[in-house]
Amino acid sequence: WSDAGCKSDLPLPFNRGDRPEYDTQLDCCKAAYGGQASGKCLSELASPPTTSPTMAGGVGLLWYPDYSTAWSDAGCKSDLPLPFNRGDRPEYDTQLDC
Repeated sequence: WSDAGCKSDLPLPFNRGDRPEYDTQLDCCKAAYGGQASGKCLSELASPPTTSPTMAGGVGLLWYPDYSTAWSDAGCKSDLPLPFNRGDRPEYDTQLDC
């Protein structure tokens, strides 16, 4: 089970109705191998999830005050490139901290 995954090979190696069938490989992995510690099933997806997702383009990992907007409307941003030099403004690990 820890080294298993889902297949869509034809001809089917079983009779219809003898095993569950799923619309997508992801549906199969979630239903048949949910909780699989090895992650083998999910790793075989065309775009498998990772334990270290990448940030979307133009978004950084640090949050900083938005001094270019009126105080009543401003908040915090994590946009890149930074509109200031590192050390010129406070930086925070989360938006809530900011």
